[in-house]
Amino acid sequence: MEVIVCKKGQEVLVQGGVIENLAKHLIEQYGIPKRYIEVLDKTRR
Repeated sequence: MEVIVCKKGQEVLVQGGVIENLAKHLIEQYGIPKRYIEVLDKTRR
């Protein structure tokens, strides 16, 4: 996991097979709105 500082604040870059699980965890456990979470899985075809 890597935290990136950008113009909008901070981003978290996650690699590996945990992308969807992490997104679900952030929504359910921390109450982060879905509009702030972008899941890009380039391995799926």
